[in-house]
Amino acid sequence: MLELEKTKFKLKDKIGMGIILVALGLFLVQRILWGGGVVDGKEIMIDNVKLNVIVADNDEKRYQGLSGRSALGDNQGMLFVHNVVGQYKYVMRDMNFDLDFIFIKDGKIVDIAKNVSKDFKGIVQGATDYDMVLEVPAGWVERNGVELGDSVSR
Repeated sequence: MLELEKTKFKLKDKIGMGIILVALGLFLVQRILWGGGVVDGKEIMIDNVKLNVIVADNDEKRYQGLSGRSALGDNQGMLFVHNVVGQYKYVMRDMNFDLDFIFIKDGKIVDIAKNVSKDFKGIVQGATDYDMVLEVPAGWVERNGVELGDSVSR
């Protein structure tokens, strides 16, 4: 009887360990693909271009931003959402890759800052008020033909 209990326990341990290993593997794959970020799974559209974004909609997420991440994929970005329209300041703190910044107000692109270096020490800010800022890998704006006045939908 004792031997049967040990066998059942070992089988349960193996199943539990297997589940943990699969979960850990999925977590690591997600971290590698998104450069260490949490995938929100949100999609936005800029005219006819689909983009997967991480949403930063509170102070903590906005402060962290993309700092410390290794990279973003070609059709991935971070969307910073502000509750009040204004001219918010962005910095390249602890960045490991260059970015394009897309400034958005009421679902329309109002300004763009292209190819901002990861080593840039100044402030990145739009020329007019905005309620959202989209950060994408440098060159993404050019590759996708994004322009002022383009529509953005979430």
